[in-house]
Amino acid sequence: MLKNFRPRQLLIIDVFSYTAAFVAGMLLRYGELLTGWHRQLYSMIYVFLLFALLVQYLVSRRAGGQKSFADLDPVQCVTGAVKNGIVIFLLLILLLFATRSSHDISRLFLGYLFVAAVPLDAAMRLVLRGRIRRELKNAAEKPVRRIALVTTPERHALVKEHLEKSLSPSEEIRQVIEVPGDGSLASFQKTDQRTVPWHLPDRECTDVLLYLPDYPPEELERVRQGFARTGCVISVALTLPGTDIPPKLVRQLGDLAVAEFVPLTDRCPVLGVNYVVSNVEAAVTYVRTHLDMLHGGYLCFSNVHTTVMAHDNEEYRAVQNGAELTFPDGAPVAKAQRMKGFSGAERVAGPDFMGRMFRDTMDGRVGHYFYGSTQETLDRLRESLEKNYPGIRICGMYSPPFRPTTPEEDAEDMKRINESGADIVWIGLGAPKQENWMAAHKEKLTGVMAGVGAGFNFYAGTVKRAPVWVQRIGLEWFYRLCQEPKKLFKRYVTTNLRFLWLLAGEMTKRSKN
Repeated sequence: MLKNFRPRQLLIIDVFSYTAAFVAGMLLRYGELLTGWHRQLYSMIYVFLLFALLVQYLVSRRAGGQKSFADLDPVQCVTGAVKNGIVIFLLLILLLFATRSSHDISRLFLGYLFVAAVPLDAAMRLVLRGRIRRELKNAAEKPVRRIALVTTPERHALVKEHLEKSLSPSEEIRQVIEVPGDGSLASFQKTDQRTVPWHLPDRECTDVLLYLPDYPPEELERVRQGFARTGCVISVALTLPGTDIPPKLVRQLGDLAVAEFVPLTDRCPVLGVNYVVSNVEAAVTYVRTHLDMLHGGYLCFSNVHTTVMAHDNEEYRAVQNGAELTFPDGAPVAKAQRMKGFSGAERVAGPDFMGRMFRDTMDGRVGHYFYGSTQETLDRLRESLEKNYPGIRICGMYSPPFRPTTPEEDAEDMKRINESGADIVWIGLGAPKQENWMAAHKEKLTGVMAGVGAGFNFYAGTVKRAPVWVQRIGLEWFYRLCQEPKKLFKRYVTTNLRFLWLLAGEMTKRSKN
């Protein structure tokens, strides 16, 4: 399939684009008037362009750049071409100064070269993306599947909402059949020595999907056998007690399809902060299935700003590293992990973690407590969660005073949270206050704390989060900067540049060792 050869095809596209632009630039600038030294200089430049493109290709593959174009937005294709052009242009300028050829090169030629190469490269990337998407679509086209969803009343809202967002255009939920949540077979009867359900799927249904995470295996098999009499294709969702198993955790092992539960033991230090190597799905699954082991501890979601703060402040670095798990809440941090050889490292943003956790706990088994922000934000947050995640169990919300609390007030807060029965305590005090607060209250709470900063505002709707395509190209920080320039300019611009400088120094030191 095309998607398996994307990096190689992309290299071919880049080489073709820059070669065509190089030839066009030479003809426009010089025509047939090339002299000997022109040939030598420009031959060196062309070889350098090929070398730079090859290096970018190899770096992309090592950093996990084999993602299919079918999964990219058009904007990502264009920005990828622009980024490549900028890098190559800067490296070419350095080459010309290093070889003392800057006075011999035609600036008009350089203009022709990059004005032609970047748009041509971007256009060809878009063509490649469209071709891959068409081939994948043609390969995936199947007859329309009309699904009868069989689940319990408690799971109905959770799984139906999730499926409706993820099904392909050729699939639809035609009917929902509810069976008892306790695993009993009260909804089944004996007819002519066969076990059949009281409510059979509509005749138009082609598939039956069993989503019954609370059913024991033997009871689940009896339900499957009962619906097998309908002549529909029977699918059984891979589930844990509580929710489904994310696709990223399912893989092939020999002839078996297995669910792989990563222990999250891999750590990759970035500027002294020991980050977990993970992704959102694995992180949420691990935390949700290990709440008893994590209780009393805390989770950190650290971005570029807090990473630089931790680098400069030993005490704050100890707070970050004292967490049960510290996740890279920033695309540059995750990219730094991949550059260090952890190809599977992905950004685990606090808001993404929250959304997946909310969705996976709509059965009410896990209790949530929200500590921080303003009362107005908390009220809007409750309304939003109850509307978008029906069944979620909110144990309590509290907006602390915007001043240091007294020991008596702090003790009352701890008592209130513990008595609520919350399993996860979301902390929205902003960095670095929330991390220091969690470290000071470690082992004082029965639930696990998670510092998520602006996550409260995102889900309350008081602050708009960047569109998905902006998140994918790693510019969510710039979107936030445009929303609050006065507040975030120094934090983002200054620390982002310093992060790159410190990271370059760290990588240089690492390569020497």
